[in-house]
Amino acid sequence: MSQEQSLDVGFVFVDSGDKNLYQLRQWLQPLQRLKSRFTVRVFCTSLEVVSELEGSVLEAVYSKGQDELAARLYEQNPKVLLYPNQNVKNFYPLRFPKAVHVFVSHGESDKAYMSQNTVKRYDLYFAAGRAAIDRISGSVAGFDTTSRMIEIGRPQSLDTYQNPSDLHESDKRRVLYAPTWEGVTRATRYTSIVSHGQKLVQDLIDTGEYQVTYRPHPLSGSRDAEVHGANQAIKWAIQQANKNTQLSQTTRSLEHYIDESPFGWHLGYHDLMISDISAIAYDWLSTGKPILLTKPVEKKAVVEEFPLVEKLRSIKLSELDSLVDIVFEQFAPGSNQKRISEELNSYYFRQPINQSDAHFAEAIEQAISLRQQSLASLEFPKLQAYESRGGPLGLLRYPNFVIRETLRLAGIWSTTNQLANLSSADEIFVHLSDPFNGKSIIPSVSELLRLHQPGKKLVIVLNQVTGLLTISKLLRSSEFKNLAEDVVLAPVANASDCETVIAKLRPNRVNYLKHHPLNHMLLRLNGMEHVLWNPDLDPLFKADRSVITYDTVLGAEAATIDYLSKLLDVSRPSF
Repeated sequence: MSQEQSLDVGFVFVDSGDKNLYQLRQWLQPLQRLKSRFTVRVFCTSLEVVSELEGSVLEAVYSKGQDELAARLYEQNPKVLLYPNQNVKNFYPLRFPKAVHVFVSHGESDKAYMSQNTVKRYDLYFAAGRAAIDRISGSVAGFDTTSRMIEIGRPQSLDTYQNPSDLHESDKRRVLYAPTWEGVTRATRYTSIVSHGQKLVQDLIDTGEYQVTYRPHPLSGSRDAEVHGANQAIKWAIQQANKNTQLSQTTRSLEHYIDESPFGWHLGYHDLMISDISAIAYDWLSTGKPILLTKPVEKKAVVEEFPLVEKLRSIKLSELDSLVDIVFEQFAPGSNQKRISEELNSYYFRQPINQSDAHFAEAIEQAISLRQQSLASLEFPKLQAYESRGGPLGLLRYPNFVIRETLRLAGIWSTTNQLANLSSADEIFVHLSDPFNGKSIIPSVSELLRLHQPGKKLVIVLNQVTGLLTISKLLRSSEFKNLAEDVVLAPVANASDCETVIAKLRPNRVNYLKHHPLNHMLLRLNGMEHVLWNPDLDPLFKADRSVITYDTVLGAEAATIDYLSKLLDVSRPSF
């Protein structure tokens, strides 16, 4: 496409399977309405998305992998790319240099996820309202909310839905219980399915005064067997209750409902919602109807003094026996719930909320204007950012996993064990990569060791056994063997291990020895400076737009500096 033929808006959903399709569904109707003003297409890497878009006015741009996705981006040349999640696979489309990249989220929320440092990977953030701006400014250093955040309200407020055909439209008060899932880490474990769920649902059913809809998060139980079991038990209780009602014997409609439908119809149908700290709770605010939150039982769950948590009634585990009374109170005359909901609605969503489509379109115009001013006329090397970063491993990945598991059982591959004698570190160095990546690790670590001051602890975080063996071999060489006692190798296998390192050492600076998608396990963390350290030492490195996630690119060479200088002022790292 020529510059004049560039696609206006691309919605990026690079996910697989159907578990996260709810994130796409949140935006389908707003995107279809946006199409009256702009050309809009959905970039995807799963056939489930293609199926989801059938029958809509939205066109899917399907790619089988990252290289094909790159080709599609250069072919379509989008002006603006919108992202509804923080998927690590976003790393690949985020390399495309000719678009303005925008985080839109898949729902407003005070979850830790919504104020992670990785918001820096996007040029702009289309926020629901003032609360999001306050959240980012209070948590993410080096992110200018004035230039990079635009309030758009809640376009989904204008969506229309039909109730499920098998739902009995009851005359009883209608209660929606919509808990979230267990999360990736304990910091985001807000779910009440195990702690509150079974008793909560059963007690409401037993009153005979409420119709209960149970809508668990689509990912509930996907990472935790206990949550999976409790989720199944709640569904079984509802199924048993339906069997015992005359209603179920005379009609296909169900008195109590297990819901797996796209979210939306719930807002108009139900009278009250019980939820966890979750995006759904914020969606509910637009209704002005009563809402109750559950208080997480996970002690490490991040529950700050959010306005939603401060002002709304939360159900503690110790209060479960009084649940029915608490629900009844929400409908009592003189309840100030409506005033609280209106106040929170104004804070979380740009007003007037019924003009959110206009706010959204105006934000797109601003993003296109920014691109026109700063990017449209620039030339970037085509496809260089999508070249292989080591090649496909094939069956080689399996011996690597076996070796790592063996070392883990022996206590060698253990973050806790390796850091046992170290309480803090001002800075740490990180090399996360694919297995068998010695071509990258040797030059970077060798230079790091040459610059190291003997007698000072040097912490290197790494995720591959081959990396551990390579560095250990370097430390046995005549050039570096005098530094062997200084070097602490901290092995990590996942995001939780990375959190352990940061919690233990509390570094002011994290230096990355390789630019790699897995860096996002640490880049998402706030409270420290993130530095891409001498990237040109890596023979596989070629500068791409995704380096904007780092606060600083240190020691860049001429070609990399030239590339960085072309990036948008608002999101360019220092170098």
